[in-house]
Amino acid sequence: MYIFFSLLSGIMIAYFSNFRLKTPIAIYMLIAIVAMLLAMKKHEKFFIIALFIILGGMLYNFSVNEESITSYVNLNNPIEVLIINDGIQKGSFKTYMEYETIVKITNERSLIRVYNSSSSLFEVGDIIRLYKYKVNPIDSSNEVIGSFYNIYKSRGIKNIIDVNMDNIYRVGAKTFGFRYFGNSLRRYVEYYFDQSFSNREGSLLKSIIFGNRGYMPPEMIAHFSKSGTAHIIAVSGLHIGLLIVFLDRILKLIKIRKTYIKIITVFILLLYSYAVNFPVSIVRASLMYYLYIAAFFLERKYDAINTMMLIAVILLILNPHIIFSVSFQLSFCATFGILVLYPLIYSRLEGFVHKSICGLLAVTLSAQIATLPILVFHFNYLSIISIVANLLIVPVIGALISITLISIILSLLPINIAIFLNFLINLLLKYILKIAEISSESLFSGITIEFIQLYHVIIYYVVIVLIYMLVKSRKQFGIYTWRINNEL
Repeated sequence: MYIFFSLLSGIMIAYFSNFRLKTPIAIYMLIAIVAMLLAMKKHEKFFIIALFIILGGMLYNFSVNEESITSYVNLNNPIEVLIINDGIQKGSFKTYMEYETIVKITNERSLIRVYNSSSSLFEVGDIIRLYKYKVNPIDSSNEVIGSFYNIYKSRGIKNIIDVNMDNIYRVGAKTFGFRYFGNSLRRYVEYYFDQSFSNREGSLLKSIIFGNRGYMPPEMIAHFSKSGTAHIIAVSGLHIGLLIVFLDRILKLIKIRKTYIKIITVFILLLYSYAVNFPVSIVRASLMYYLYIAAFFLERKYDAINTMMLIAVILLILNPHIIFSVSFQLSFCATFGILVLYPLIYSRLEGFVHKSICGLLAVTLSAQIATLPILVFHFNYLSIISIVANLLIVPVIGALISITLISIILSLLPINIAIFLNFLINLLLKYILKIAEISSESLFSGITIEFIQLYHVIIYYVVIVLIYMLVKSRKQFGIYTWRINNEL
């Protein structure tokens, strides 16, 4: 755990101080610390902390100073890009379509802004050739990038390429691989939902399954945001957990061995990750499951907290700017809160709350406590009714996703026997929409907080950690006293 916080500290020190550590000096410092670490094993933790603080600062400097290869491509020559995400209409007057792509010649992730295009003409997997384009490297000094610098960098975007629709030629499409099959699966499910449900319920179901708010109208999104239930329309560990449980039960029914069930689940999770384009929450949850599978096959003990910290360290090393991603912050804080705070909160609620809702309430409170300052810091809004709304909606989500998965499987059969399940799904969707709407429009749904600074967030987490350590130490002291009394 201290490795993660050391690496994070190094990144944040470099970010706030704007200090640029020269590469040769950083390398010499790392070599010196490693040498002292090998020579002085008594203080190895101190040297490891120093090592990762310097490493964090060095990685952040590399990321800031990293130059785009694509920006050096001869602009007179055409380039080919692979589209990896659906187009989104953007601009003040919806003046261009934006696609996330990979530039084939440099293998860099770039955003393509296609002007004079009123609708999405390209799909995921299409390979297009660009002529007469302009490359805008992601640089903090670039006026085109502006305040979105950290957002683009956290997504691994290296360039924004502007091009007119008349200067694009579709070369072909990549029709093999996980990305192609994941996108094909998503297209089929979208079509099936459009045919089976009304626009209102269908847009909500697509948002829940694929975690894309773009399916929903702004007023519907506002209902979920104000009620504190927006996490259900963003793919998260909840989706991965439900999918794993569903696959486990279905595959056990057809008598598949436990080892093969885990292997099949890994492949389906990878396919689903491609279908939703690898958001941070899915990467975190999937990697935790993959490492659990590795521990299972290697017959090693699995530690969820250390596994999560290891994943966070890997992601920060690969892209230090990912710390500025709201998805990264919410996903890891919520998971950490559940893993650490849930046992304490559950033990306190057990005597006062009925067992049927005690676990759900403890999970909700754990996640809310862990993510509260981040939500307020980024969105300047505190949902007061979120605990009640989550208690009413979250239990339904498990049933909804499970029934929906069965309906999708049955839709592959020539006879439409899923119509009865779709009727039930429709009722559940109407219920969720109604709860979100009532909660968001209630008099005490939430309050707007205009002024909150980063140091407020830091103080909050320091206080939470101190309270946790105090409660845990008292609990351990109680166990120790009980053992002494028994021995006496």
